[in-house]
Formats: sequence, structure tokens, C-alpha cells
Amino acid sequence: MPVMSLPSSRPEQPIADATPLPVRAGQLAPGAAAGTVTAASFAAETDPAQPALPTAESVFRAVVAAPGPWFPARHAAETGVPREALDRPLEELRLANLITVADWVRGVGQCYKLTPEGEALAANPAEVPRALGRAAPPERADAPAPEGPPRTGAPEYAPPLVVPLLLVINGLWFAVCASWSIRWGLSPSRALSEGHPEVLHRFGAVTGADLLAGEWWRLLTSCFVHHGALHLLMNLMALAMMGPLAELLWGRWRVLAIYLPSGLAGSALAMALHPDSLLAGASGAIWGVHMSLFVWLYAHREKLPPEVASDWLRRLTVVLLLNATASALPRVSWEGHLGGGLAGFAVAGLLLALQSGTRRQRAAAAVLLALLPFACLGAVGVAMGAKGIPAWQHLNQRIAAARGFDDLTRTETEFRAGATKLLARLVPERVRAAETSAGLTLTLGAAPERAARDAERLTELKKAADELAALAVPTGNDSVDAVRAAVRAYARARSRALETALSLLAKREPPPQAAWDAWFAARREADRLWTEIGSK
Repeated sequence: MPVMSLPSSRPEQPIADATPLPVRAGQLAPGAAAGTVTAASFAAETDPAQPALPTAESVFRAVVAAPGPWFPARHAAETGVPREALDRPLEELRLANLITVADWVRGVGQCYKLTPEGEALAANPAEVPRALGRAAPPERADAPAPEGPPRTGAPEYAPPLVVPLLLVINGLWFAVCASWSIRWGLSPSRALSEGHPEVLHRFGAVTGADLLAGEWWRLLTSCFVHHGALHLLMNLMALAMMGPLAELLWGRWRVLAIYLPSGLAGSALAMALHPDSLLAGASGAIWGVHMSLFVWLYAHREKLPPEVASDWLRRLTVVLLLNATASALPRVSWEGHLGGGLAGFAVAGLLLALQSGTRRQRAAAAVLLALLPFACLGAVGVAMGAKGIPAWQHLNQRIAAARGFDDLTRTETEFRAGATKLLARLVPERVRAAETSAGLTLTLGAAPERAARDAERLTELKKAADELAALAVPTGNDSVDAVRAAVRAYARARSRALETALSLLAKREPPPQAAWDAWFAARREADRLWTEIGSK
């Protein structure tokens, strides 16, 4: 991903009023302008010889007392107070939701108005300290000030936390993958430049086969795995340049709510179209953060100075074009970029609706935000069975063939294990001993006890032959069915020969010559088929 520049929060050309830092989503609201205080009204609470620095309370009273639009630049010019000294009190009042930004007038600057909460306190300014979250000041000017350290005012913005944490997690995870790649035999240079594919897969990268196996969580974990140090550094630079601004504008949990679904959506679209690739990288999530800045700028364009809005839009567009160009490079997933960007755009719009929409709009936005991850998974599920995506069809065929081979291998292993035991009992030498004993019994007319023993031995051998014939069923695979056919033919021939011998023993008298000939022919056929098993 190319290097991305951070949009500036100030115009290139100076304007009459220095524009304050962009406010978080939800802190700007349209409305009519409030007034500005005159020099006489403001001087009543300051030293005429040396104007005191304004406080949030004094600025609030100035806004309330003003008969017309209240502009910080005009107020500073009339009272002699430095313009930059008004920024902190204004920010305190805005964070307390007592005033809000209204219109911006060329040549005069930004104006402010009271919020409904501020209008409720206009008749009772003594409640302002309570709204600001601190104790009320003394009622008399000569009253002693409270003990303790001087108040420094509320911070303008919470420092970024989520984006630095994401940067650290991505960096540490890459270090873990690189170290394991070295343990798996890669040189340090290769481990840093590309990484071991199997290691990357084990630590969270995703392929279409993983999704077919039910490992859907890899669509999200793949956003924290990178193909080499260059891939990681480009993504971290992009996130470090745009992420803090996005967190400043949206807030901590909102920027995380943009980052994670965007990464999931980018992985989902990439896998839906290219399931045969090993996907990894945070590009989809970063594209979502980038697109959310466009949404924020469009939603608050009327509340920003035109020069500032134009400058932001120009810079964001340049970065977008650079990223779009990088998406066409080899081994770069434009599908992941597109999916992440669309998801970031959608999530940002839903967050705005959740912030400032009607009750019904907020409920709908909350439901859509909750359903977005399931929609991404469902889209991939549809792609798996779509006939218009040959990659999934080929992957399904390969996996089916691999599974069939595994099943065949397992079945063949089980067959060989069982057949080996049975064939060991049915070798011609062992069978011939039992048959010879039975032949002597038939010729000499031995005692019934000996005939019973011979019949018992022949019965056990016939049972083994029948089990072997039942085990050697064909599988439909020519490479293994030839051996099974030979084993089955031998088992059936041996079973017939043993059955003939048992029928002769059952008559308890010497058999005629024709019966002897039939028995001997069955024995010779079984012995011949035994030699064919060895040739297979």
C-alpha cells in the first residue's frame, strides 16, 4: 500500500478566524447563530488596563448577552483578548454541550450558538460550573479562592489509543510469525521478506479451503498477518497517517467499529472471488478507515470553512487515487481493498445515523450494524455454491478428490490389516494339513471323535474364507480393486473346497471316486488363485 498523507486540519491560505481542531462526530450540529458580546459588557468583568484571560463561564455569559451573531474573532478584536485564548473556553463549553458550532462567515470567521442545554442555563449562569463538572466559583470577587492546584481546563481531545494499539498488535504478530518461520527452516532474510506460507496460515491467514472446513474466524485474523516486512510497513504507515485523525473525529469505539468490520468485509470479498489464494493483510480495514473520513467530511462540510473542507477533500482524494493505483499491482488484492472501503463507507454512515438520526433511524442503524458481519459471511457462503465462480468449483473438486483419496487410503489400510490376518490363516500349507487329516478320516473310516475334530478345523477355516470374501469388496478404484478381486476369488474358491470336504465328512462313509475328484479339483483351483494374489 502506498504512503498516505494525513489530511490537514488547516487551510493553506490564512483566513480571518483560525479554525479550531475538527470536533468528534456528534459535536457539530446545525442551527441559528447566537450573538456576540460588546466590549463594554465584557470589560465589566475584566481589568480595563490588562484584559484577563477568559474563562468558560465568562465566555458563556458573553454568548448569552450578545444581541447578534457571536464570532470569536470579532469578540477578541473588541475586547483586546488574544483570539487563541478563546479556544480552550470554547472547547470546554462544547464538550459540556452548552454551545455548538453554527455558521462560518467569510471575513468574520466561525460563529457559535447555544445548545438546548445552554439555553436552559442562560437564565441561571451560576449553574455553568456544575455543567462543566467542577465546583462553583465564589459569589464575591474578593472571596478567597479555593485551595488546591489551579485548574488547567479539560483536554481538548482524548489522545489516540485504539490506533496505536492496532499498530503494536500488527507489529508484534509479524515478529511472532517471522520467528516461527526461522524455526521452520527459513533464513532470516526470507522470514522477513516473505515468511513461511504454512506459518502464516497457522497464525491466521485464510484460504478458501479453510472456509469450507468451517474456520470462518480466519476472515478476521487474516487482517493481522502480513506477507513480509514491506507489506507490514506499508500498511502500518497508512494506518499511522490516517488512523489518529479518524480516531480523533469518530472516537475510540467508533473507529474500532469501522476497522474490524471493514477488515472482515475485505477478506470476505477477496475470498469470495479468489478462494485459491493465501490471504493476509490489514489493507481492507485501512481502506474502511479511509472511506470513513470521506463520510465524516461530507456530513460536516457545512460546518467547516470552505477552504478547510476543500483542502481535506483534495488530500483524501489524492490518497484514494494512490491506493487505487496500488491495488492494480501484482499480488495485491483489489477485492480486499474494495470490500473494506465499501464496508467502511457503510459503517460510517450507520454510525452517523446512530448518532443523530430519529429513534426509528437509530434502531434501524443498530440492527444493520449488528447484521453486517453476518451479511459478509453469508455472501461468501453464496459464492461457495455459485456456478459463476469457477475458482470455487475447482476448489470443491480438488477437495472432494483429496477427501476421496483420504477415504480410499483409510479403507485400503483397514482392508490390508484385516486381510493379512485372514490370509495368514488360509495359506495353502495350513489348509492342506487340515484337508489331509480329513482325507485320511474318510479313507480309513476313523472314529467319530476324529471326524468331529476334522470337521471343526475345516469349519473354522471356511469361516475365515467367508470373512475374507466379505472384506474384499470393490471400491470403484482400479488401482486397488485388482488386488481385492484376486483376494476375493481365492477366498471364495477356498470356501467351496472346504465346504465340499465338510459335506463328505458329514456322510461318515468313504466317498465315491467322483466326489473325490470334485474335492481335489476345488483344492487345485484354490491353490492356483493363491499364486495370483502373490502376483498382484
